[in-house]
Amino acid sequence: MPVYPISVSRISEVARLMSIVQPEVWSFQGAFDRLGDIRNTSLPVGWFLGEDVRRPYSWILCSDCEERSSLSIECLGCDATDGMHPFKRLHPLMLAAESYARTKGYRILSHLISSENTSCHGAPLEECWEALRDLQSYGCEILNYFTLCGFKPAGLLSNCYGINHHAILLVKQLM
Repeated sequence: MPVYPISVSRISEVARLMSIVQPEVWSFQGAFDRLGDIRNTSLPVGWFLGEDVRRPYSWILCSDCEERSSLSIECLGCDATDGMHPFKRLHPLMLAAESYARTKGYRILSHLISSENTSCHGAPLEECWEALRDLQSYGCEILNYFTLCGFKPAGLLSNCYGINHHAILLVKQLM
């Protein structure tokens, strides 16, 4: 199945998918506005996967940070109503993002994930380095998937998503 770049002409289709798959995060207008940044700057870059260019079913949106020689995954998701595991839908997009970063000579690919279903969730982070050292997945599928893709936990952002709901910085070294 082909991977397509998110272009100005395809923002509506991808925004509609985002608002359907993750309505708690994205309204159509919010997704459209975020994706619309592509029209104004070259920093956001993304791809989608679909039957064709009019029917996307998964997306990945990244920030191209040339000055830090890195590509940061900002958001990703998919419509998995057909029973296919979401990571099978997302994996070609992960490969596209990594290929893009490598082509630009970047050293780092990163992503922030929620601490839900990990050992550091639900409690204050007294010493971030200790929580990071002792980090364990308690069935956290996204952490497990990214780890299989070669990412490593590199940092914690305390209370990023709410009180005792932290963010985990995952990093993949490309060079």
